[in-house]
Order: sequence, then C-alpha cells, then structure tokens
Amino acid sequence: MIKKFNTKILILLIITIITIFYLFIHSIIGNDKFKNLKITVRDISTFDSEQIKLIKRYIFPYKVISAQQQQISQFSNIIRTDGNHSFKLNERNNLYFYNNSSKYPNPYDEIEIEVTGVLKDREIQCYKIKTNNSHKIKLSEFSQKCKSAIYFIGKMNKNLFYFGFKQETRNRSKNLLVLPSTAFYLYTNNTFGITPDTINEDYIINLNNIPLNPVDRWASKISQSIHNISNIIKDYEVILDYEFQNFELEDYNLIIFPLHQEYVSNEFIEKFQSFLKKKNKVVLSIGGGNFKRDFELENDVTIKIKKNKYKDVRYYGLNTHDNGFNKNCSYLDDDKIEVGEISEPLINNNIEYFFPKIKCEEGKIIPLLSTQTFDNNSNSKLIHILSDGIGINFAKIKYLKSKIASEIDNILKN
Repeated sequence: MIKKFNTKILILLIITIITIFYLFIHSIIGNDKFKNLKITVRDISTFDSEQIKLIKRYIFPYKVISAQQQQISQFSNIIRTDGNHSFKLNERNNLYFYNNSSKYPNPYDEIEIEVTGVLKDREIQCYKIKTNNSHKIKLSEFSQKCKSAIYFIGKMNKNLFYFGFKQETRNRSKNLLVLPSTAFYLYTNNTFGITPDTINEDYIINLNNIPLNPVDRWASKISQSIHNISNIIKDYEVILDYEFQNFELEDYNLIIFPLHQEYVSNEFIEKFQSFLKKKNKVVLSIGGGNFKRDFELENDVTIKIKKNKYKDVRYYGLNTHDNGFNKNCSYLDDDKIEVGEISEPLINNNIEYFFPKIKCEEGKIIPLLSTQTFDNNSNSKLIHILSDGIGINFAKIKYLKSKIASEIDNILKN
C-alpha cells in the first residue's frame, strides 16, 4: 500500500516538474531579458528566429495562436466619422469605432480607446474607455479645453489615429500656424502600411478618412515642435496645409510651418513666396524634409499624390531634404539630440547660413539655420531650421532660440 502511494507521489512529482519546465521554457523563448541565462544543455534564449518559430509552432502552438489573434485584432480595427473632413470636425460630429469580433468570446475583441488633445503648450487627456466590439464618441461631450486642441492623437488598442476640430480664424492674431495634415494622411493612413512610396500608381486620399496606423511617424514630433514654438510665439491661429494655397494672408505677418511640411503644391510655394515679397513679413519653417513633394487638392474632398513627382526646389530656390545623402550626422554641441532629417543647403545669393554645428561623414558641416529673402526691397525673410531634431528642440539651444527670436522681432517691430 505504501509502495503504491509512493509511486503515485513520484508520478505526480515528475508531472509537476515537467509542467514547470515546459512553462519556464515557454516564457523565455524570444525574451531578451533571458539572454544571459545559462542552461546546461543549450542556451535556448540564443536560438535564431527560425528555430524559435518551429518550437513555438509544434511545442507551444497556443502561443502562436495567441499572437495571431492579436495581429488579426490589430488589422480589424476601423474608425469612421460622419464629418466631411477628419481634421475639420465640429461638435455635432461623432467618431465610430468597430472591431471585428469573433463568433466566440475573445479577450482581443475588447476595445480600449484613449484620446489626447494637443494644445499650444501641452497635451491633455480628453477621453478614455474600455468597451467591446463597437463604440461611438460624441465630440460634443469633450471639455471646452479639449475642444480648443489643435489636433488629437488617439489610441485604439495598438493602433494610433488622428483627427481635429475645424479651427476658427477670426484674425485675432497676426500669426498663422499651418498644420501639416498631409503628413498624417500619407504616412499613417491605414493599418497596412501603404504609403505613396510603396505603390506604383498615384495615391488618392479621401479627406474624411480617419488616419489609422500602429506607428507614430510624425504626430508626437509635430506636437513637440508646436510646444517648442510656444516658447517664443504665444499666440496664433491655425489652418490645415491643404487649405493654405486658397487662404487669404493679407492680415497676417508671421506664418509657421511647425514640422515636416513635405507635401506642397506649386500654389502653396508661390503663396508664401509672394507673402515674403511684402514688407515686414516672416515665414518660420522647421525641419529637414519641407517642400519636397507635390500634391493636388481635388474638389476639396480628395488629395492626389502623383507617383514620383518631386518639387523643383532649385527653380523655387528652396532648401529641402537631402534624400539621405548626408550620413551619420550629429549635432556637435549635444550628441543626445538626434538631428533626424536634414535639408541640403543650396548656395544662393539670397540665403545666409548660421551656426555650422551638424557634422556628417567625410567631415561635411551643415548649418542649423538659414535666412532667405525673395525681394531686395523687402526686409521679409524665410527663417528655416535645417534639421528635424534641432527644430523640435531649438528652445533648449539658447543661442539658436535667441537668434530666431531676434530675427522675428527685428522684422515684425517695423
């Protein structure tokens, strides 16, 4: 009797040990935290990706199924609005969230929604909820402070989405910020990662689409740049970049392109260059990738990006993206600031450069800042920060902040 009892205990102990070992191996596969863990037979944590896939598929199949469910859930998120323009919504509009729930209960069917408003000087939380299958947000329920946001960064499970209220322009300020909404539409428009760079045809965007993508390409950087600008420019009105070419500018003295105004029409460029031919006008342009590609606005409802159509910047005499020509660049005063995209400096008589502080391969030096005139009889200037990283951090660089502020003040005080 005692012998049978001991046998049962032994079997139970063996099963327990095997189970614990199974769960332990399952937990460390592909986990970087266990890279230095030593196992007598072999260090499992150093298996290559194909070996790990085989182990997961045949020994731990439920882990593969779990990962697949998460991936399917990520691509099953859909957001719609009843407004005509996703960045020109009003309080009567709503956002609709849908998740393709399976027939049987699944923890990945749950929707977690969070919305953050980007104000001129900070970000604030405007909405947060956990729900199942589908949901509706009434924009009328947002607080007054949230309704004043320049745009919104939302999160639906692992996907990010973007939208905004229509901004009122009542000429209460002489300053105008142009929000690069095309960057949201073109780089984060869908969960499949399809952009103008990945296709062989013209790219069409409907302006009532809610941009939805798991990768934060420009939204946070644009927010950071806007907050950085508030250190020297406290007040301004806001319009969308695709509105700019048809917008009346005569009541404004300062125009701000806060970051990555990559997509511009001919009318867009000619508009701000004509603006700078008048007296006492300033355009502040931030970022290395501005004025690079062409777009067409059609019937105020769609944007068309023609395949491989770039702006002739030499014709317009503008600095724009270097197309990755300059390698391994760093800011000499602080290598912790990533320079990001960089403009290639043109040699023109009407451009003056300041602060040669970006060093690239083969000893090439690129300036942080340029000023440019378009009329010899005008004191108006295009002030351009030639690097994304420098641009969104210029308020931390005292000599650069001082130079930009003094250039703007000297022109606008006349």
